[in-house]
Amino acid sequence: MPLNMNTFNKLSACIILITTVLYACKKHDQVQSTSRQNHFIKVKVVEFGTDQPLSDVSISMRSPEYLNQSTDANGFCSFNADSFSALNVYKPAYWNFKQSQYPLAPLTVYPTSSNFDYFSYPPLHYFSCDSFEIKLFPEIFVTLHIKDTSSPVNDTCSVNFNHNGEFTQAGIVYTNWANRNISVFLRPGIDTTFQYPVFGNAINKFSIIRICDDYNYFDLFQQSIMISGNSNQTFNIIY
Repeated sequence: MPLNMNTFNKLSACIILITTVLYACKKHDQVQSTSRQNHFIKVKVVEFGTDQPLSDVSISMRSPEYLNQSTDANGFCSFNADSFSALNVYKPAYWNFKQSQYPLAPLTVYPTSSNFDYFSYPPLHYFSCDSFEIKLFPEIFVTLHIKDTSSPVNDTCSVNFNHNGEFTQAGIVYTNWANRNISVFLRPGIDTTFQYPVFGNAINKFSIIRICDDYNYFDLFQQSIMISGNSNQTFNIIY
């Protein structure tokens, strides 16, 4: 059936509108693409406690595609991106950082992001920035001597060994758990010596807790110790 002039004009208007929308979308994508091509996130990785630059650190992130880089001799690298999430930072002999998991590593975003969260994860949380600095804790091993002098041999309560690190950032004190067994059960009368990984250049807290039930528990031992990044000390934990 032939089109009348009124129908033809309506179809023409629809075609023009669709063409305009598609062109606008294309231009928007081009602007976003150009913006990303011209923006780089600069990254610096240093050792916690000494601020010594760390080279050959493997870094990956989502932006939203996966990106990978390694730091140079001065601890720097950069990513062609305008935001990041799912950050992973890895170097042998250091506690590795994986966003949304323990252990943590102090991370500062520039310009300062008031909504940065160590435990955020994509696809909901991407952080826009120009640069960030992250401080990795040395993973060092110390010798622990644990000796029980107080528990009865037939003790029905459980005795747990606990360890965590601690650091302060922007006035907030963070408890830092190693990404391993958080609590170790000790048998009554134990007297043992072993190597144990701790956070270098940081405060480490050791505790022994006696737990009889959900409402009856108390500390048998508790001590916070500043341990250097090259320590090979032996610590006696006697309770």
